[in-house]
Amino acid sequence: MDTVKGVLLLLCILLAGISFVLFIQYSAASAQIKDAVAANAFAIDLLRGMGVSCYAGPGDYSKTAECIKPLLFGYSFKESAFSQPNDKGEPGYLVLVNAKQGRIFNATLFKFYVNRELTQTGCTIPGTIDYNVACRFNFPGHCDKGTVLEVFYPQNATDVKVYTKNC
Repeated sequence: MDTVKGVLLLLCILLAGISFVLFIQYSAASAQIKDAVAANAFAIDLLRGMGVSCYAGPGDYSKTAECIKPLLFGYSFKESAFSQPNDKGEPGYLVLVNAKQGRIFNATLFKFYVNRELTQTGCTIPGTIDYNVACRFNFPGHCDKGTVLEVFYPQNATDVKVYTKNC
């Protein structure tokens, strides 16, 4: 009977030790989650301060990442020219220039959307878009007030918005 009590006592001590270790791990993980939530909330506040609308909650890390991705590319392109379709039947166009040195883009990988409908894949002129090189996108209809023109470029298997224009 004493050996059974000894084994049970040893098992209780072992379980208490395991419980203590798990409690410490839980406490450390809980503190890290609180830090991550605070950092994510700070990032959302920073985005809003920059004028970026981001509808992520403090614990929604993937939505926050989606809000940050366009900023990594967004300042690389500047509008060089814009024209509405004319009476001769020529389409309207948007011309963007790569304004960031050291960034080279493949012209065939761009996607141009008008009101979230794919209108053109790739620039009108193929090749590489180096610093200060333009990329032209054509759109057939008139760009009325409220129409949204968007340009995307693939980055890490997802398309990232690199430019937006509201007519």
